[in-house]
Amino acid sequence: MQRVHELPGTTFSNPGQRGDYDAEKMSALTLAELERWLTIAVAGYHGSIHGTLKQTPAGRWEQGVAEFGPQPLAVHPAAFLIDFLPVIRRRITRTGIVIDHVHYFANALKPWIARRNSEDKFIIRRDPRDISRNWVLEPEGEVYIEVPYRNVSHPAVTLWEHKQASARLHQQGHDQVNEDALFRMVEQMRTITTTAQKATRRSRRDLQRRKHLHTTESAKTPVVPADEEPPQEGYTASAVPFDEVEPCIDDYPTPDLSHLLPWAQTIARLPAGERIQRIRADRWIGYPQAVKALTRLETLFDWPAKQRMPNPLLIGPTNNGKSMIIERFRRQHPSESMADRENIPVLCVQMPSEPSIPRFYTAVLAALGAPTGPRRRVPELEQLALTVSLVT
Repeated sequence: MQRVHELPGTTFSNPGQRGDYDAEKMSALTLAELERWLTIAVAGYHGSIHGTLKQTPAGRWEQGVAEFGPQPLAVHPAAFLIDFLPVIRRRITRTGIVIDHVHYFANALKPWIARRNSEDKFIIRRDPRDISRNWVLEPEGEVYIEVPYRNVSHPAVTLWEHKQASARLHQQGHDQVNEDALFRMVEQMRTITTTAQKATRRSRRDLQRRKHLHTTESAKTPVVPADEEPPQEGYTASAVPFDEVEPCIDDYPTPDLSHLLPWAQTIARLPAGERIQRIRADRWIGYPQAVKALTRLETLFDWPAKQRMPNPLLIGPTNNGKSMIIERFRRQHPSESMADRENIPVLCVQMPSEPSIPRFYTAVLAALGAPTGPRRRVPELEQLALTVSLVT
């Protein structure tokens, strides 16, 4: 689109066309503004007369639909977006996938982790605007699987923030960049940016006030224009009391956070975007019934092996916290990778929508990271599940 090169900061089609133009210095649009501009430009193109068609592209499309019938559209918008994202190729490791010092993991990767030495590099797509998750293409090449951070407490960041944080760590003499240091640097950079924005707004406001002071000092007694009459005696102009004027947001005093625990004070001082991300994340609330259920699970976890082991059944309404209780119990007993095997103390399996014995064993084996192979019989699946569970 030729119109793109009319925007400030364009890099043109080649260095010859760009010449001495400083694209970085002249750039003015943010990524979100550029996306909106492109959307409007594309919509405008479809509504304008095409030189060859002699009609609008939108009109030609409607004419084709009337002649040949409706054409297939993107059924899954998310999948449509993924197809346009940049591609990365990585091998899978024992702990999942590592991209630019950041670890990603999902239970769906376990079958491929088990046979990682025989797998080629996986095709991975990543959105530069949010690298908190990736989409990994299955070896069969049919389905993309969403894989989030291995440490879900990390905030969502952009690829540009990640690169800046990595570069700054190298400038500070860090030869080896690790994941925790990287995200700490991102948080520091965001804090600096937020503070600078507030300081800039405050500086502009103070400058405007000083200009007003200079104007007031040099002002003379006002003269009433000839076509206006002076106010009558006893006239009082109505004005809002000064103490009722709403202050600027930067004029509000720093809130007293002494009633919060130190770790909560740190979170309360984060930028709004990071606080929102933490609010949306899963939180454990230890209400009495949940604590009782966890205590029961811990008791059974330590139960000595016997011929008929006791089993609990957790029943409750939908969205009442049952899954979170199980997830809490699983996190209290994390997996441990060893040289020759992986110790999985607690195995969580999501039952299929249409449960059956083969699908149950297949789900168990997938959660254990064991290959099942095609068309195995129930006795084989059962024996394989028992064998793998004893090993892990």
